[in-house]
Amino acid sequence: MDKKTLLTATFIGLLFLAMITIFQAKLVGANPYSHIFPIYSGEVAPRSDTQPPRITILSPERNSTFETNSLSISFKAEVGESKSAENKMILDVYYKADWLGNNTYVYEYVPTGLLVYEKETDFSATLNLTGIPEGRHSVIVYATERGTYYEPPFSEWPMWALEFSAKSYSFQIVGASTIFFTIDVTPLNVTVLPIASHILSESGVSDVPLNFIVNGLASKISYALDGQNNVTIAGNTTLTSLPYGEHNVTVYAADNAGNVGASETIYFSIEEPFYTVPVATASLTSAIIVSAGLLVYFKKRKVGSGDKT
Repeated sequence: MDKKTLLTATFIGLLFLAMITIFQAKLVGANPYSHIFPIYSGEVAPRSDTQPPRITILSPERNSTFETNSLSISFKAEVGESKSAENKMILDVYYKADWLGNNTYVYEYVPTGLLVYEKETDFSATLNLTGIPEGRHSVIVYATERGTYYEPPFSEWPMWALEFSAKSYSFQIVGASTIFFTIDVTPLNVTVLPIASHILSESGVSDVPLNFIVNGLASKISYALDGQNNVTIAGNTTLTSLPYGEHNVTVYAADNAGNVGASETIYFSIEEPFYTVPVATASLTSAIIVSAGLLVYFKKRKVGSGDKT
């Protein structure tokens, strides 16, 4: 083979290789940092028609309240809409919790090849968060998208031609979604106002006022009397028709998170009054009895001595 034929074969081979490279890139997407055509011309800001990644919080519902220090957040990140961007991919995903100091990464893209590589256009995950302090919190989920702009647009290249003048530009754009929630693990404090320990009743039954204080907003209030089933009430109430005997009552208050606070159990009794004769009355009664006895005594004595009347 002469030199001219060798050069021709080499040129044809290179041309064929270049066409394969372009065809391969059109099918599976190209890495703008490594492919031969077009010429990579640097990173640019996202164009106005390029939307950031969409992040959908799947669970839990926003602004929910939980009575535990642990929480699972499920989400999905997808590349955004764009008319001019191609080869879009999720570059990384991370989140920022307001009670933690640093960002926490849950996904980072790692290249697996030069011309052809796998890329994620969507990513789903569940964050299992523990040790969350009590109070209202936020978690922001971020996703970074990377893509390519071609000039002229890569989709307009003829399959048989090499665009030596074509250029490619890479861009990155970040999307975010925030979820707010509240951690409430402290039950309400319930204080029952004093009830007399001994309550006297002449009728055999008695009505006892039940007054109490709750240190927060309660979603449900109830009381249990003498170990019976709870009775739901709206607020202060009266325990009616309590019979003679020992009694006890406990008041409960539940908050919106489901935490239930209980008061101390209050013990009291309904008693029948014990009637006593006043001292002055008793003395007068005794004097009358004694006088009557003496009168009888003296009358008997006169009769006994023969003094007849």
